[in-house]
Amino acid sequence: MSRVLLFTGCVNQPVGYAKTPNGKGIACFFIDPDTGAVEPGPIYTDIVNPTFVALSGDGSRLAAISETEDQPTDTLSVFGVNAATGALTLLGRQSTRGTTACHCAFDASGTMVAAANYTEGVQPPGDAISVHRLDAGVPAPALTRIVHAGHGPNAARQARSHAHCVRWTPDQAYIAVVDLGIDSVRLYRATDFALASETKLPAGIGPRHIAFHPHKPIAYVMTELETGVVTLAYADGRFDILAVAPAGPGAQHGAGIAVAPGGTRLFGGDRGNHALARFAIDPVSGVARYAGSTPTGGVHPRDHAFGANGRLLAVANVHSDTVQVFTHASDGTLTPLVTIPTGTPTAVAFL
Repeated sequence: MSRVLLFTGCVNQPVGYAKTPNGKGIACFFIDPDTGAVEPGPIYTDIVNPTFVALSGDGSRLAAISETEDQPTDTLSVFGVNAATGALTLLGRQSTRGTTACHCAFDASGTMVAAANYTEGVQPPGDAISVHRLDAGVPAPALTRIVHAGHGPNAARQARSHAHCVRWTPDQAYIAVVDLGIDSVRLYRATDFALASETKLPAGIGPRHIAFHPHKPIAYVMTELETGVVTLAYADGRFDILAVAPAGPGAQHGAGIAVAPGGTRLFGGDRGNHALARFAIDPVSGVARYAGSTPTGGVHPRDHAFGANGRLLAVANVHSDTVQVFTHASDGTLTPLVTIPTGTPTAVAFL
C-alpha cells in the first residue's frame, strides 16, 4: 500500500495548556501503513501556534488557526498543499475577528472556510466564528458578524461564551457551532448566517467538538466538563437530543471526536486518562454508547483523526511530544503502529 501523508499542528509559542512549547509549526510525515516506517516532510515555520489544522475535501488546501492569548484578534491561514512532498504554500491570511482561535473547517466544495474563537480570560467578546470565502484558495475578509453571549453553571470554565468547534452540516445548508461556555449547539444558515436554531445541552456538560455520521442524519458532540458523547438527531435545520453517554469510568477532560468511516463506532479523547474512549454506534438508531478505552501511548491526547479508509488513526499527545499512530481493525481494536516524535502536537489531519 502506498504511503499516507499526515499533517500535525504544533505549538511554538506559550499558551495556557502548553507553557513550554517544543513545536516549530506545521509538521508533516509520510507513513507506510504496512510497516509503520515514517519519513519526515518539510515543516512550515512561518506561523504562530497552529493548534488546529483542517484539509479541504480534495486535499488541495490546508487551513490553520493561530491561537494566541495576547493579541486583539487571531488569524486564519490557508495554504496550498503539495501532496507529493508535503510542502505548504501560503495563499492568504485573515483575521478571525475574535481571540483564542481554536478550530477551523472547510465546506464540502472547498470554497469556504470558517474558524471558531474560544475567547479566554478577560479578552473582549469578539466574534464566535468567522466565515471566509476563498478565491483560488485566498481567503477574503470574514463575511460574518456572529457574537455569542451568556454563561453556564461552571463558574471556572463557563463564565462566558466559548465557541469551540465549527462545521458545515452534511447537506451544506447550515453551519454548526459548538459553544462550551453556554452548553449549546447553534445552527446558522449557510446562505445568510442567520440563526436557524439552538439546542441546549444538559447544564454544565461543556460541549467541545461535533462530528457527523457518514450516512445517517445524526451528529455526535464530545463533551469536556462532564466527559461523554451526546447523540443528536439532525433534520430541518435543528438538532434533537437522542442520548447522553458518559465516556467510561473516571473519564475526564473530553477532547476531540472522530467517527470511523463505516459509521459503526466513534472515538473520543479522554485527556484525564490519556486514552481514547470507544463508542459503539447502534446500526438502527445511530445512538453512541461507551464500549471501552485504549491508552494513547502518550500524555494529554488533544486531537485524533482517521485516515480516509479508516485503517489508520493518529493521536496528538500534547505533553509527551508525540503523535501515536494506530492501526484500526474492523472490530474497533486499536493496535500501536508507530510513535512519531514531534514537539507539542495539538492537531492531526490525514491527506
